[in-house]
Amino acid sequence: MDLLRAFVLLFLASAGLLALLVTLIAGRKTLRDRRETASLRRRDRLRHALDSGHPRSMRRAFGAIGDRSAEVDLATVLQEPGRAGRDSLALEREVRRSGLLRRLERNLRSPHAPTRGRATLILGHLRLPGGVERIERMLDDRDPDVRLVACTGLAIARVPEAVDALVRALSRRRLAPERVIERLGQPWAVDTLLAALVRLDAEGERRSAPRIGIARALGVAGDARAEPALVQLLGNGSVEERISAARALGSVGGEAARPALELALGDPEWALRAQAAKALGKIASAHSVAAVEAVLDDPAWWVRANAAATLRVLGPPGRAALERALEHEDAYARDRAREALAMDRVAPAA
Repeated sequence: MDLLRAFVLLFLASAGLLALLVTLIAGRKTLRDRRETASLRRRDRLRHALDSGHPRSMRRAFGAIGDRSAEVDLATVLQEPGRAGRDSLALEREVRRSGLLRRLERNLRSPHAPTRGRATLILGHLRLPGGVERIERMLDDRDPDVRLVACTGLAIARVPEAVDALVRALSRRRLAPERVIERLGQPWAVDTLLAALVRLDAEGERRSAPRIGIARALGVAGDARAEPALVQLLGNGSVEERISAARALGSVGGEAARPALELALGDPEWALRAQAAKALGKIASAHSVAAVEAVLDDPAWWVRANAAATLRVLGPPGRAALERALEHEDAYARDRAREALAMDRVAPAA
């Protein structure tokens, strides 16, 4: 009997525990469903307010942003195409009147990095007048993720002031240059980047970091308007600036850049010679054959390799140069020519 009683008690305890777990799971699901429903409704209200542009609707919707979940909903809606920035002055007015701007500015000073990051991202998507200054301050945040969000927020703003802020970030080096360049390398930023190059020269700025970053960003943007400025930088910049300009000209350069790149093939710096040889391959002008053929016996392996690869893409004249190089007195030149011609033979099969 004692054994039977123990078994019954154990069964009842297990059943009670199972019922409790089922209740907890059902309760959590109910709470999650309620939160999701509330979130969907809040997002719909925000969409309606932003699409209508009605001051009272915007004020009411912005005034309801009172916790983390609401901030996430606002950031999500603002990221949707065409939602923010239709009337920046009206938007700023209601953001101020609703108290949302005070909340965001307070959150920028929060001890919690995620809170600072959300506020920075929202300010970027709102594109408020004066927002760039607020976001730029966050580029010096102690948390690297917040700094990255600030970099993204400035790119979202898509205004000249944001480009200038990102150029300044290249000098401060609180962010990896690659992260800044990714966001600057956009067609809408090209005019401001070109103006920044002129301004740096006028101000006597000696640091290379901003010029290098601008040159690389112009190459990423792939806009032919940058060609004259990059040719100038290739001719009179520091070594690293000239290397970056040569690399960028491989993306945006044309016939006007060819003479400067051919001249760079004779530079004392092997890295610049290598970039110039590679860029000439992307420009793909048959007029470059003689200049590129001349560096097939360059002392630097990368220069020889890039020269041979460039001759491959310069059509029959380039192939003829490679054929001639098979009889070159320099063994390294013969090797590069042989490899390039072999690549041509296997290319159709690939």
